[in-house]
Amino acid sequence: MHENKYWYISEERGEVFFEKTTKDFEELLYWIMDNFISSYSFEFELKNRTRGQDSRRLAFSKQIELFGLISDQWKVKKENEIKKVLETAPFRDV
Repeated sequence: MHENKYWYISEERGEVFFEKTTKDFEELLYWIMDNFISSYSFEFELKNRTRGQDSRRLAFSKQIELFGLISDQWKVKKENEIKKVLETAPFRDV
């Protein structure tokens, strides 16, 4: 905690990808789990890929499933985030 805020910073090769701050510890935990679950879900999709299907279908489904194991509130939050993404970038199956 710095300046009465939690800082969540993602770096790769010394470059900052993003930086977020919050005063809410629960939100910080969500961000950490979101990063982990998203990475895991896309690795899972890669190993279980269905030809001709938008890769996000399986990855998003896995994210919702895993967040649901943690809490109903986090599951709903992830579902809403995914709905927002799909509004601007819908699935594109071939």
